[in-house]
Amino acid sequence: MISLTPPRHLSPPGPLHTAGGFLWWYLDLTDDRGDGLVLIWSYNLPFLPGIASEARAGRPPIPADNPSVNVVIYQGGRPDFYLLQTADPATVRWEDDRWEIGGLTAQVTTNEKLNLSISLDCAVPGSDNRLTGTIALTGHPRKGGGDGEANPEHEWTPLAVVAQATASLACGDQQWNIQGRAYFDRNLGQRPMHTLGIDRWWWFRLALPDHELIGYHLIPNDRTEATRSLCLTIAADGSTSMVENARFVMAGWQRSLLGPSWPRTLTLTPPGNEPVVIHFAHLVDNGPFYQRFQIEARVNGSLVRGFAEHVLPDRIDRAWSRPLVKMAVHRHDGGNSMWLPLFTGPRVGRISRLLGIPDAPKQLPVKQPQ
Repeated sequence: MISLTPPRHLSPPGPLHTAGGFLWWYLDLTDDRGDGLVLIWSYNLPFLPGIASEARAGRPPIPADNPSVNVVIYQGGRPDFYLLQTADPATVRWEDDRWEIGGLTAQVTTNEKLNLSISLDCAVPGSDNRLTGTIALTGHPRKGGGDGEANPEHEWTPLAVVAQATASLACGDQQWNIQGRAYFDRNLGQRPMHTLGIDRWWWFRLALPDHELIGYHLIPNDRTEATRSLCLTIAADGSTSMVENARFVMAGWQRSLLGPSWPRTLTLTPPGNEPVVIHFAHLVDNGPFYQRFQIEARVNGSLVRGFAEHVLPDRIDRAWSRPLVKMAVHRHDGGNSMWLPLFTGPRVGRISRLLGIPDAPKQLPVKQPQ
């Protein structure tokens, strides 16, 4: 179902031309108040409308033909800005550890630490304003721990852990400045996600003061197969300890309108260690096949935070839900939903953008008479 692989150089074009494959880089950042962001740049992101349905029809898309960028900014336990945008493949560049995709430029450099520098200049549907700004991350590369051999069908690679990051972003008059703990990883697959034999997975990462705690709980479609429950403890220098068969107990189940049920708490008990009780503080993304949460836990008296996700691969891109997902995807080549401005861009002003009301002009300072 998945393999944990060590960081390594990954050059194009190989992964980009495997029909039905996928490749994405994920960054999350959370501060002391619980505000934060998630950024994903990708090829053949499985959650985009049309990717899975084309594969089910025997026409698996080529990753290089489907680049995209996803940016979500969180304040007060809810999304304050959202953008999921495809890019023209002819304008995309990926060379070694540098990417240019649809208004995103990202560069990784590694010495003793891994440094990730990102700049954004992305159009916002229905608005004259753009999302602009920078993100800078510094952390130790992960080392040690993992499966002995890579499974090219689905590789998961934490890249930088116990990292610090600063984001300074703006859209029109709105600004977001976030500084705190960050996490950076990569997922690679050479088959469509819904064919990997996974019924659902739960993933989380918690930013503890001196290490990262990461859990991955994968439930197979075939119930005769074993559930895979991984727990990673990653020290500040990147050293990784992985244990199998961690105990995941979820309680306080809640129902949601479109998405699957979700728990209020998850208790993780690594073999031989004390349990950690994780609270799903905020459900910040809720769809038919994907949920994202901001999470909290008290560990040794300290309040720690992070993110979690719940994915049901077989529900991705089904006919009944595809029109709903399209409402939140800004395609570079047109054919966008008329409702797109209501689901994308800054939370404030979405109705005005939907109705086509122009952005208010910026107020210039009035010169006082002498």
